Amino acid sequence: MSEKETLTNRRAVLGGAAFGAAALASGLATQAKAQSGSTGRFAGRTVLITGATSGIGEATARAFAREGALVAFNGRRAGLGAEVEQSINADEATLSAGGRALFVQSDVRDEAQIIRFVDAAREAFGEIEIAFNNAGVVFGNGSLTGNAPLADIEASDFDDVWATNTRGLFLSIKHEVPSMLRNEPWGRGGLRGVIINNSSVSAHGGILRKTTRCFAASPLGAQTYLAILSGSGSDCGMDYEPENTVYFYAQTDAFSEFSNFAPYGVALDGLWWRTVEHYFQAMKFHDEAYRERIRACGKPKDAKALGMTRKIPLRQDWEEVKDAIMLDAVRCKFQTHEHPRKLLLSTGDARIAENAPMDAYWGIGPDGLGLNRLGEILMQVREELQIEHS
Repeated sequence: MSEKETLTNRRAVLGGAAFGAAALASGLATQAKAQSGSTGRFAGRTVLITGATSGIGEATARAFAREGALVAFNGRRAGLGAEVEQSINADEATLSAGGRALFVQSDVRDEAQIIRFVDAAREAFGEIEIAFNNAGVVFGNGSLTGNAPLADIEASDFDDVWATNTRGLFLSIKHEVPSMLRNEPWGRGGLRGVIINNSSVSAHGGILRKTTRCFAASPLGAQTYLAILSGSGSDCGMDYEPENTVYFYAQTDAFSEFSNFAPYGVALDGLWWRTVEHYFQAMKFHDEAYRERIRACGKPKDAKALGMTRKIPLRQDWEEVKDAIMLDAVRCKFQTHEHPRKLLLSTGDARIAENAPMDAYWGIGPDGLGLNRLGEILMQVREELQIEHS
């Protein structure tokens, strides 16, 4: 395979991985921050990306912005960076989601420039909440050739690769973390920020092609640094106290009374419903006969199964009213039944989270960072009950 074909294939593979970087962050940070005019999974979140004037970094910046994020990105090439910024800010999907982009010309090899980049991002958008460290080079200063033997590689090329790929990563994280620690907790366990580091398969074996010998060692160095970092969080200023959190989900778990499947009926709309789940699922439909079929189910799991069908059309305003319907049903449940009410009040000011592995809207999802809307509703009802009992 020719040198050109190899590099083209590498770009194709990593181009797919670039979009995956935003998808990975999407799993880590599913809770959007309220901001006027912003929508999307990252609405109002401040995202910092290194090395985003082209390739993976550019694609990731676009993906975040189209989900409503406020994206600050850097790179060495001023003209290209300005073009990318202008293109992102003119993109219809980005405009619709309320996303924005800011380019700051800077070089990760230079600590003063990293500080300037981070400060500019903070000044424009607020403290950093997500960082994607992507800056990297393969050929150093550019003097390497496809036929250069190891003995002919210039030390300056080696230094340049390491200064960018390894030292640059260190400097980026060093100045990202303090900003993240200024945030209020917004995820499970007091999470204040997410850092994603883009590397290379070279870290898992190295590439011995002549043109990439300098490059092949640098990802392994970066991986070693990250392993040390992850094992010494408190030394790096990334230690924090976990939140006091009450988790619930299965009927065999503690606090199972908080589940919508728990056997505590509610009287709503002139009818008796066996569980909150029965009522919630039935309210998805305007078809009275189908509502009654759901109400008559013996088990909440059967009510849920009927509610998940799309053979019967959903009410058109479902997305707008579902949170209010859930709140009404949960409030009624705890006002009606003494045992779950006392249990809810016993949690004090603890965070309540539905540990639902497949639900990132009502629960915390597979990564623990879901919206947890049911948990939030339970905490709202608890506050109402606390006021009543004070």
